[in-house]
Amino acid sequence: MIRSQLNRYTRPLAIATLALITTTAIAGDWTPPAGPDGVPPHGQHWGPPGGGGMAAHMVLKHASQLGLSSEQVDTIKGFAASARTSSEPMHKQMKAQMMALMTTTPDDPNYSTVVATAAQTIGSLTSQAITQESQVRSQVWSVLTAAQRAKLTEMQATMHKYAELHAPPPAN
Repeated sequence: MIRSQLNRYTRPLAIATLALITTTAIAGDWTPPAGPDGVPPHGQHWGPPGGGGMAAHMVLKHASQLGLSSEQVDTIKGFAASARTSSEPMHKQMKAQMMALMTTTPDDPNYSTVVATAAQTIGSLTSQAITQESQVRSQVWSVLTAAQRAKLTEMQATMHKYAELHAPPPAN
């Protein structure tokens, strides 16, 4: 009986936590370390950058390898800055929902309502963040030449192969 009640409450909490991590990664509230050109020095990783999304981060990080012009870099930085600004309210809402989850105890009579509301809100915000990331990705893609797109696609495929090779084995 207690186990089923725990699963009923912990599963939504786990989903909400994952959504927070995802959105925090996209919406971020930190300033990443950067070199003189605004890109982190080799060997330092931003993780998902604040609001600019992985698309802009990936392209800016590898600007020299992709042969980006300074105009392209400035345009992509503009996309990232705009996305960061528009993602701040989403991030604040996500943070507020997570605080409500963390500060409400399971014995609170409103606990299930708080969990349901947070799960619904966090799900909606995560959906918005994913949509925003796809828009940034489309904007970045539109700035690249055909050769740069091909090179970026090749680099991403190499990174995916590397990630698969170094992923932990399945739990089964």
